[in-house]
Amino acid sequence: MHEYSFHPLADQYPLISGDDAAAMEQDMREGGFDRRFPIQIFQGDILDGRGRYTIARRVGIEPVFEEFNGSLADAEAFVRRSNENRRRLTDEWLEERRRQRKQARVER
Repeated sequence: MHEYSFHPLADQYPLISGDDAAAMEQDMREGGFDRRFPIQIFQGDILDGRGRYTIARRVGIEPVFEEFNGSLADAEAFVRRSNENRRRLTDEWLEERRRQRKQARVER
């Protein structure tokens, strides 16, 4: 299995953990890797799918990869939408992340 690093944009969000990770691992053990949700690769690193990649490696399943086609701004928006709209992040965590993004825009 090819080894990838995690893209810095993806690392702005926490990895899946706890009960969610355990449920994903059990699902992969029983049903394999869901090919409908390929791991997104951008600039040679994992942009989206870090948890699926980590768990697939742990259980010995080959994941599906897809090259993300778009600009850095597109990638940033994709990671934000993917994580903030689909994950179980707390309201406090999301508010802090939004504050950090606003501050980064001001500093540019």
